[in-house]
Amino acid sequence: MRHPVHRGTSWVYISGEVFLCTGALISQRHVLTASHCVDGLGVNRAKAMEQCGIRRVDVNEIPTAKPSNTNVYIGNKCDPPSECQPAHPVKDIIRLEDICFAAPDIAILELEEDVSEDEAIPVCMPTDADLKMEPQLLLVGGGRDRACLSALLFFHGHL
Repeated sequence: MRHPVHRGTSWVYISGEVFLCTGALISQRHVLTASHCVDGLGVNRAKAMEQCGIRRVDVNEIPTAKPSNTNVYIGNKCDPPSECQPAHPVKDIIRLEDICFAAPDIAILELEEDVSEDEAIPVCMPTDADLKMEPQLLLVGGGRDRACLSALLFFHGHL
């Protein structure tokens, strides 16, 4: 599988038990990614979502990938980075998700060691003064429809 490589951008590429995902380095030791990217072996999200109609499903009921089986690769020197970049082992996986509403689909990976600033610089997090809401926001996303898992959908809208 080929992934686009943008010059000047250090990709965060996450490789685990059953997933390949991207993320964002938010500190020298933390990566932000989607919660569904860290599902463990044997997870059937469709079945878990069916249970939402019967009872609430706790995110802790969904197996999470083992940190020891998860590595983060950072860089843009090759595609995929795992072929020429050092692996950054994951120490812990923290999930924040309400699967019954599929939101917020957020997970934070804590790395065993800091990523050196020579390798990558974390994204700049805004301060309160930087956060000025525009009257209209543009939303962009992509994913697979549960009814048609083979089709990759892209969508956008205004809020």
